[in-house]
Amino acid sequence: MSSNALAKQGQMAELDLTRTTDIAKVFVQSGYWSEVGSGSKAMVKVMAGREMGIGAFTAMQGINIIKGKLQLTANLLASMVKMSDKYDYRVRELTNEICRLEFFLLVNGQEPESLGFSDFSWGDAQTAGLATGNVWKSYPRNMMFARAMSNGVNLHCPDVTKGIRAYTEGDDFGPMPEPVHEQSGLAAALDGDEPPPKVIEAQVVEKSKPEPPPKKKAKGKKKAAPKKEKVVDVEVVVEPEPEPPTAESEGATRSMAVDADEEDEKEAAEAEEEEAPVADAAEDEGQEWTDSLFGGGE
Repeated sequence: MSSNALAKQGQMAELDLTRTTDIAKVFVQSGYWSEVGSGSKAMVKVMAGREMGIGAFTAMQGINIIKGKLQLTANLLASMVKMSDKYDYRVRELTNEICRLEFFLLVNGQEPESLGFSDFSWGDAQTAGLATGNVWKSYPRNMMFARAMSNGVNLHCPDVTKGIRAYTEGDDFGPMPEPVHEQSGLAAALDGDEPPPKVIEAQVVEKSKPEPPPKKKAKGKKKAAPKKEKVVDVEVVVEPEPEPPTAESEGATRSMAVDADEEDEKEAAEAEEEEAPVADAAEDEGQEWTDSLFGGGE
């Protein structure tokens, strides 16, 4: 292959990767697949589907990657067998006890050739430790069909999945690992809006800083002695609060008030007695003056 052909093939691969990245981001940003969580996981699902001839939307719906293993829904896996030009299958028995599928090889112009059977029974589920699960108890026929389909594809027509071992919802992968949130490079670019960062080779050289010259000590200068704080004695005099009046003190106060009233009345009476002769004398003088004026004294 010439260099021009290789360059063109590389450009096509880069363009195809860009388109796949954009499609994965659209699926995540739509919010319809909240369980996917990141653009990088959506991109892996889309790319896995493309390798098996599955469209992007069908891949998002029917493909899961669990612990690095490819899991397809039983319906998707069955449709891949039906849509192939090479294989087909028939359901020979489907009960709550067993599922039996027969796979065929299609030959142009001839009768389909039986490749064999794929069985999965309730006893097989018990042996594998699957029968105790709630889904198996609720939908035993569907779960046995899923296991019979994945076993039949892996055994009779593995090229339907490009040689990748297929698992279905009937398989048990044990406890799920905790998600890892650390991302960098392309994965971080898929989950955000920024393009992948470019890596530039560079070498960082740190220059040592020159040490500052030592400081010279000044001669003949003494350190100032620390100032002493003056302590002033302050005498605080607190006047005692007056004691609340008692019954005895209230009685004494009342008796003193009564004595003061009696003394005031006594002084008032004495003052009236002293003023009485003066008033009488004044009244006599006034009478004499009246008599002398009107001749009443003759």
